[in-house]
Amino acid sequence: MITAEVVDLHQEQYRHEQPEDALRLMYIISGEGYLRAQQRETLLATDDLVAVNPDLGYEVGAREQPIDYVLIRVAETTLDFSHCETDFTVLSCADCREQMRFFLREFFREQREKQTGWETAAESLLALVMVVLLRRSGVPLLSESNRSGKECSAVKRFIDANFAEEITLDILAERTGLNKYYLVHAFTRTYGISPINYLIRQRINGSQRLLRETDYNISKIALLSGFSSQSYFSQSFKRQTGMTPAQFRKQNQKE
Repeated sequence: MITAEVVDLHQEQYRHEQPEDALRLMYIISGEGYLRAQQRETLLATDDLVAVNPDLGYEVGAREQPIDYVLIRVAETTLDFSHCETDFTVLSCADCREQMRFFLREFFREQREKQTGWETAAESLLALVMVVLLRRSGVPLLSESNRSGKECSAVKRFIDANFAEEITLDILAERTGLNKYYLVHAFTRTYGISPINYLIRQRINGSQRLLRETDYNISKIALLSGFSSQSYFSQSFKRQTGMTPAQFRKQNQKE
């Protein structure tokens, strides 16, 4: 699905912090501003083309003058930023200004007038914009086979075997050689859960075995399961199981 809108910012900000399963494309029609994402601030100028991957929060703001841009959301589309430092890109299209503005003007006209065959026409015009993006950035589209590739399987196996050890997103990214933001997105696409939430789930599963089979106290079980503190362990355990570790142990002992 494709949705589009025109955004006009003066000194206010446009924040998008909630996860969204769509590639965001922005084209700066006029003005100067900034894009803040992944702890970076990138300057935006007229005729810049911006692409922000799904599930990445960002903020766009104006500088001394208003900034006008078009925003297009493209569902089920992701760029492969695995070998980049960020999960977004900003490209100058000043040298192909007339071409890009024609594509976008006609795209919005088709969306607005909705004449026969408008959806096909709009998709074709958007495809031309995507071609410019892919050629200039050198970043390919992420295919389904990439999303469920061997890197995600390797991460899952590593977590299964080492969940009680210290594991962070940076450690997982380093082991795979992938950008950590891409890793989160690909792993979540493949398994329906983020790497860190999967790690917590495996730690809870491991702690349940210890609660059933040993008489260790809760604090020691938290440590053996990989949790940094008993309180965090108890909170995570209750969130996943609906009961505290002590309640789980008591219920299990009755059975």
